[in-house]
Amino acid sequence: MFFIDIDTEKVIQQNDRLRINLKKSAGTNDHPVVTKVEVKPEGAGSFVQVSDNMIPLDNSRWFLDWEYATTGSKVITAKFTFADLSELTKDMAISCISEVDDGLFSSDDDLKIHENDISEFMKPGKTSFKNFHRRAQTLIIEELDRKGFRNDDKTKVGKAQLLDKYEFKGWSTFLAMRLIFESVSNAKDDIFRIKSQAYANCEKDAKDKAFLVYDTNKDGQLTEVDTKTIGSIEAYR
Repeated sequence: MFFIDIDTEKVIQQNDRLRINLKKSAGTNDHPVVTKVEVKPEGAGSFVQVSDNMIPLDNSRWFLDWEYATTGSKVITAKFTFADLSELTKDMAISCISEVDDGLFSSDDDLKIHENDISEFMKPGKTSFKNFHRRAQTLIIEELDRKGFRNDDKTKVGKAQLLDKYEFKGWSTFLAMRLIFESVSNAKDDIFRIKSQAYANCEKDAKDKAFLVYDTNKDGQLTEVDTKTIGSIEAYR
């Protein structure tokens, strides 16, 4: 038996680069050896060979870095060919969204204000930290829900309802910085762990100063102001 493992981001912004990684794919000892590995990054495209013809079993080469020019659902297909000429394929669907729909609260430029050489810590194949900004956005929205912020109809607050995203810039920036340095730390007390903790403190300060302005009735406009304080977050709705 052979098992194809497609490791990549589930959401990517238009024209941002992602790495489609097949390195964890593997088979049992009795399975025919791999002779070719290919990736088709989207349904309308063509297969791109990622394996080396001379050393096809070198799985360190089994990846494809790609950018999508259009938004929408993208179906990635991985194809393995074996010594007995059999083939095995596997599909994976991801979403490619526009910058506007992504609506991130912070950017790489915000990170560089604090760490000019932050780009050195990008993951292989990446050209931005948008994945970390997106994770920060998700955690912020989860924190708002944990604090009890809800719409008039009791549903959770979505990012599209946040009418003043600038208020989250500092919180998101420091949260992303914490996540980035956590991801490169490999020891309890290394410099990256120390930096991560320092930015965690900055993150808390920024969160404590945040004002939340959101559209509780989801009509796209701020029609009333109702001030609430829950914990250290003040909310305007």
